[in-house]
Amino acid sequence: MLTATEVVADAAAKVGNQAAITYGGYMVLAYELQEVFKHNGIGLTNAYWNALTNVTHTLIGRQFFGEVLSTEQYIGIGLVTAGIFLMGMGDSHGNG
Repeated sequence: MLTATEVVADAAAKVGNQAAITYGGYMVLAYELQEVFKHNGIGLTNAYWNALTNVTHTLIGRQFFGEVLSTEQYIGIGLVTAGIFLMGMGDSHGNG
């Protein structure tokens, strides 16, 4: 939900003249983060959220705004995904 809220707010900013949606989205996001942090660790939650947000923004930029990605950027998406997978494994073993 965090990623979806941020993507909508940022897409509204990209389209322009959508300040109410952008600001409203970030207000909702602040509330969602507050609720998530009540039940989850801040480090791993932020790692997951930031990774998902970065990958989602990149793919939406490509799909809907015609942004072009280089081979290196696609590799970066793969590395981010692999990193989050490894962080999740550490968490499931009680190490994260």
